[in-house]
Amino acid sequence: MYRTLWLCGGLLLVLAGVLVAFNPGGALRAVSVFLALMLIGNGLAELAVYSRLRGIFCGLGSTLLNAIITLLLGLLVLFNRWITVVTVPVLFSVWILFIGVTTFLRGLELHQFQARGWLAFMALGILQVLLGLAAIFQPMTAIALVGMLVGGQLILRGVDAILSALFFNSFYL
Repeated sequence: MYRTLWLCGGLLLVLAGVLVAFNPGGALRAVSVFLALMLIGNGLAELAVYSRLRGIFCGLGSTLLNAIITLLLGLLVLFNRWITVVTVPVLFSVWILFIGVTTFLRGLELHQFQARGWLAFMALGILQVLLGLAAIFQPMTAIALVGMLVGGQLILRGVDAILSALFFNSFYL
C-alpha cells in the first residue's frame, strides 16, 4: 500500500510538473487550486507513510519534514491564490532548497543503513539544492522562468517519490 502511495504521488507530481513547465503563462493562475491540492495530497501521503512505517523503516525522518513543509506550502497556496501568482518564485525557491537538503540528508541516512538507492537520493538532493540556490540568487530569472522552476521541482519531487517506491524493500531496518 505504501509503495503504491509513493508511486501514485510521484506520478501525479511528474504529471503536474510537465503541465506547469509547458504552460508557464497561464499555468500558475489556472492550476493554483490543483497545485495546492496536489501538494496537500503529497504531504498527507508522506505523513501517512511516516506515521505507519517510522519504527520499521530507516530514512524516514526527512520524510516527516518533507511532509510538513509540503503540506504547509499546499495550504498556503490553496487559501491565498494571490500568493501563487505574485510570490511563487520566492516560495518555491526556498521550498526547493529545503527539500533538496532533506532529500540529501535522506540519502546520507540510507547510506548509514546500507540501503539501496542512497546515492540516487543524494544526487537528487544536490540537484534540488543547486536549483533552489540558483533561483534564490537569480530572482529575476526565477520570475521569468517560474513555470520551468515550479514544473522542474514538481518533476524532481515525483522522481523522489518514484525512487522511494522502487527502493521500498531496502528501507526495512
